[in-house]
Amino acid sequence: MAFCGSCGSALNTSSPFCTSCGAKSGQLAAPAAPAAAVAPASAPVAQATAVAKKGFPWMKALLVVGVLGFCAVGALAYGVYWVKNKVETTAAEHGITLPSGGGGSSHRSSSNKPAADPCSFATKEEISAAIGIEMVTAQAEESACHYTGSNISDVLVLEIGRGDGAMFMTVARAGGKLMEMAPGTEVQSVSGVGDDASFQNGMLTARKGEDGLRIVMPVGLLTSNFGPNMDMAAAIAAMRDKAKAVATIVLPRM
Repeated sequence: MAFCGSCGSALNTSSPFCTSCGAKSGQLAAPAAPAAAVAPASAPVAQATAVAKKGFPWMKALLVVGVLGFCAVGALAYGVYWVKNKVETTAAEHGITLPSGGGGSSHRSSSNKPAADPCSFATKEEISAAIGIEMVTAQAEESACHYTGSNISDVLVLEIGRGDGAMFMTVARAGGKLMEMAPGTEVQSVSGVGDDASFQNGMLTARKGEDGLRIVMPVGLLTSNFGPNMDMAAAIAAMRDKAKAVATIVLPRM
């Protein structure tokens, strides 16, 4: 339908003039503009949902790290629980009563011997002669003495456990299966050292009466001859013999 361009009234198509204002019917009014489209109210919601689903890379990375961290803590806690139960079970099988309160080298109630400077059981010169590596310093830290050479890998640790002989041996044997990685890394019994002794992966553990002894040998004894033609079993055996030589110096003085 046409409308008058002057007054906006509807025009009679059979008349050349507007019947309302008399203006010529040729002056037509512009057609009304269509109403602007209104975005549906649900559009922002849909957009927000899409963004939420897409997420941000750093948020995804943070979530992955959190999950992995939780799994790592859980695995560590389970590992500690498993080792603790294994030690207690092995101790029971050998008729050993573990000290209450967790045990370890801090337990001293079963020995009346006074605590001594751990470095007083062997001089650095004696250690040097026994293992074939010159020890430069000897420093006591609680119940252990750290003998250090000129190289970073030349460190021997000697620990004295007053009243902890049974605990030392139980832990060494109970945890031995966990430390087996290759031939020569299994727990090896060592004869002629104290009342009981074993060697594994560079550490000699011995018991003399109620007291315990641990000797951790320098890793440099293995790495010094490392190469494609290295006989690892022979190198481990040589390290064991040197640890035994150190023990024969220390045990008579305990």
